[in-house]
Amino acid sequence: MARWMPALTCPYLNEMWAVLTLDRDGTATETGAAVMSDLSALEARALAAGAGADSLAVLAIFRKMATTQASAHWPPRIRGH
Repeated sequence: MARWMPALTCPYLNEMWAVLTLDRDGTATETGAAVMSDLSALEARALAAGAGADSLAVLAIFRKMATTQASAHWPPRIRGH
């Protein structure tokens, strides 16, 4: 385990784990967007509640990964004249 990683005693990290392991229905795009939205809301709540900097950093990393995953499944756009 990395030295800077906070213990999972943080309620926000426990909730993040629940968000990531939730079984969701829908397409990959819908699922990715839902995870991204849930993680963004969780990060905002943690920031407002004064969560530790390490916990906020972990939440930000996972939110960014979810954002990348959600945007990777957009179908290509046909660009024509």
